[in-house]
Amino acid sequence: MAENSNDPRREPRGDQSYKHIEWLQKGYRGEYYAIRSGQLGEDEYVSGRVAERVMLEDQNQLDTLTGLLNKRGISETLEKVVVRERSHGRPVGAIIFDIDNFKLGINDTLGHVVGNKVLREMGILLREVAENGWEMARFGGEEFMLVLPGVSGRGLVEAANLIGNKISESLAARVGNPELPMVTVSLGAGIVRVSEGFEDLENRVDQLMYKAKRADPDGTSGRQRGFVQLGNGDLVMVDFGRKV
Repeated sequence: MAENSNDPRREPRGDQSYKHIEWLQKGYRGEYYAIRSGQLGEDEYVSGRVAERVMLEDQNQLDTLTGLLNKRGISETLEKVVVRERSHGRPVGAIIFDIDNFKLGINDTLGHVVGNKVLREMGILLREVAENGWEMARFGGEEFMLVLPGVSGRGLVEAANLIGNKISESLAARVGNPELPMVTVSLGAGIVRVSEGFEDLENRVDQLMYKAKRADPDGTSGRQRGFVQLGNGDLVMVDFGRKV
């Protein structure tokens, strides 16, 4: 591809290395490019040809449906982020959420094609709302995780509110199926503790997510929640996604 200073989709120099790829669909023509986080600036792209080659190297860390990291990818990324942030005295936050009533309310009722579109649109939405440096993953199924470098407890509360409200306000409309109800999530979040490995963090934040889910077990109360554990151990409830 010829170099064009006005075209952000340029190929990288050979000495650049990257952590992972995020796939972005351009319009509705099925043209895919990749952003490789870590080295390129946020507005710099690499061509699909180059991205295809690198994808073969990194596919074991990517979820192919959403283009986000998979569980292995986010686990390895978290370890690196924690080391980097702690060397500068900064905290690291983590958010885990899953889509409420996904199997019965979406997949089994509207079909897997609609369910897959919900998951793909979730990946796009998360990339749109993410601030610089956030890392995002789909674990499989309808569960997602975000790693937020440098985010304190109160910042984590704000991020949880942002994500929960944005999903409930807009995700169903983005999918474009009139039979799809408002999509809501249950969420848990916490600050990574000293010497806490990925599995311990996952288990702790998962428990907060299920605490939120138990607050509305059948999705009918009209209130969707998340619980954020601050660095001092205090719990803060975030309330979003009021149904109409």
